[in-house]
Amino acid sequence: MYLRKNDMDEPQRFDEEGETEEGGMSRRLKHHNKPDDPLKLYERFYRYGIRPTWLQPNRVINKRIMKDGTVQYLVKWTDMTYADCAWEDEDAEIPDLPGLIQAYEDLKYVCGAEAGRGKKKKKKKGEEDEDKARKYQPFPERPLTNLDIKYKDNTMCKWMPDGLALHPYQLEGIS
Repeated sequence: MYLRKNDMDEPQRFDEEGETEEGGMSRRLKHHNKPDDPLKLYERFYRYGIRPTWLQPNRVINKRIMKDGTVQYLVKWTDMTYADCAWEDEDAEIPDLPGLIQAYEDLKYVCGAEAGRGKKKKKKKGEEDEDKARKYQPFPERPLTNLDIKYKDNTMCKWMPDGLALHPYQLEGIS
């Protein structure tokens, strides 16, 4: 004879985390090895339908300084539209945010849009070069190649891989 533990007309109920009505964990979840979640993301976000990728910052778009002196950054989130960007404090506990802030500041420095908005100062010979630790390097003051060279045929394109050739209108375009 086959006996069922539960009545099939009224199945046993489970809440969102897999606990039974009696308060004990189901056998499947009790023995399941869960990864550690120190930020308690499941309790705070995942159980409400928020995707994990939505909690990862993609890049920093802008910076603002509030009246009380706190610095906030406009953060673009992964897999979200630009309409869903949010202003986050500089010291918010968001993974990868300090690295993205550094990349934003480096790019801003390279473009010359620093807070002073002045022109870049030329360095003296004795000063150290601080730009080595930056992700983006500023453009050189002078071009690295001679821009007056006119490419007449494909033999002049030393940078071109063997077996490839440019059309005449393409040679005119790079000249």
